Amino acid sequence: MPGYAFQGFHIKKLFLRNNGLRSFHPNTFTGNLETSLEELEIRGNYLDGIPQSGVSILKELKILSLPDNLIEYVQDNAFLSYHSRDSLLKIDLSANNLTAIHPTGLLGLENLSQLSLDKNLLSEIPSQALENVPTLEDLSLGVNKIHMISQDALPLPNLKSLSLEVNQIRLIPSDSFSQTPLLSYLYLGNNLLTSIDASMFHNIGGLKVLSMSNNKDITSIQANGKLK
Repeated sequence: MPGYAFQGFHIKKLFLRNNGLRSFHPNTFTGNLETSLEELEIRGNYLDGIPQSGVSILKELKILSLPDNLIEYVQDNAFLSYHSRDSLLKIDLSANNLTAIHPTGLLGLENLSQLSLDKNLLSEIPSQALENVPTLEDLSLGVNKIHMISQDALPLPNLKSLSLEVNQIRLIPSDSFSQTPLLSYLYLGNNLLTSIDASMFHNIGGLKVLSMSNNKDITSIQANGKLK
């Protein structure tokens, strides 16, 4: 996209859906949009990484949506150059080809509250990357290839909602949720779990909604702890 494409506009929300965009000129958003734009959606294009050129100069961005692109990897310090890294509240990277997030891939997102990683190819929870966004309240990892929630996989003390539906999870160790004391909504439907053990949930006594539907291999509910 060429430079100064939106010169003179005071746009708050910009949607660039289903185009052929691969990159942005460094000055694409130069002008009023640098301080006026709060939501940017670049859905269904051909981005192969987190966009740097052009997008990083936006200062007041709150929502960045990049679903349905060709992003296979969130690179080292992907958002550290973003002038809006303190204001970004929501990032959507769903329906890409993501296989991994670099441990510092989310570094600098000081106030991020919502992250969508649905419909990707992740085989494990990107725990090291998540350590850098402790403000996260809503995390969606549905429709991936995650096979286990390992102990201490979720270093997210403010997390309230977690979706892990439609994965390949067979095992949930008893300490998997020890670092998510505020978790209220947990979605584990359509996995490969074989039993429900109350000890899985003993660290999240404030749970309000628990979905474990369509785990066809569940044949028993064990009462080693106390389901609340």
